[in-house]
Amino acid sequence: MTGGVVPVSAIAPGELLFFARGTADAPEHVAMAIGYGCVVNGPGWPTRLRGPAKSQPGPILVVRRIAG
Repeated sequence: MTGGVVPVSAIAPGELLFFARGTADAPEHVAMAIGYGCVVNGPGWPTRLRGPAKSQPGPILVVRRIAG
């Protein structure tokens, strides 16, 4: 997994939140921050994207800034 690690307190729109079961190196799920404390969540194929939501199904394991 690449991209700089971002503290949870500094999450900005566009950053990826890896969460649920697993570890920071092998998370189970990902969502993208869109601002105002909300994320866009892709629950799994072929389900459509859901969002915005203010919560996720599990603890945040790591936040990564992929670009910028």
